[in-house]
Amino acid sequence: MFAPNGLTGPGDCRVVIDKTSREYWENAFARPPENSREISSPVRLALITEYFKGLVGETVLDLGCGWGAKSIALAKCGFRVVAVDISKNALDHLSRWAQDEGLDIGLVHASAENLPFPSDCFAAVLANSVLDHLSHTQGEAALREISRVLSRSGLLFASFDPQDDDERRRYFGVDSFKNLAAATGLRIAGTELTDSGSTIVYAAREAE
Repeated sequence: MFAPNGLTGPGDCRVVIDKTSREYWENAFARPPENSREISSPVRLALITEYFKGLVGETVLDLGCGWGAKSIALAKCGFRVVAVDISKNALDHLSRWAQDEGLDIGLVHASAENLPFPSDCFAAVLANSVLDHLSHTQGEAALREISRVLSRSGLLFASFDPQDDDERRRYFGVDSFKNLAAATGLRIAGTELTDSGSTIVYAAREAE
């Protein structure tokens, strides 16, 4: 298994949350909710496993794993899973869960834009509602890192939550992904709009 080398708005007092900071996510995962060991979106999980089905037994990177439900599910499906998150609290929760389930999941504390792995080492990368919580600069760096650590023709499943105009200005999104994919060595195989309004992007690293 691999190992790693609110601002206040004017006038209306509207709080602007900075989701790009390590501190935000450490606080967000400070206390697990009662349902933290549940699969929140079985439909999404089914789409992921269907896209990765030809890679069972290979190593998959769960980028921004959060509480770790999808890491656990993928490991149970027979994938070798390495989970990365910027929040140590999230990884501690997943560590306990994996231990209780008797699962071997690699845990790495790192940011999406600076992955401590060699190039060409993952058969697939899962980025479920992760890239859209990064700034545009961070998102571009993360996309380049994803492409770097993917093996040739390796698969990427990325999902993006709906964004309003302000969020599109502040955060990386599906349009940013589409604009940068080719430049970062990724090929988009297809997209899908879910009932909740999220956009799923099926992509792969170019073979050459």
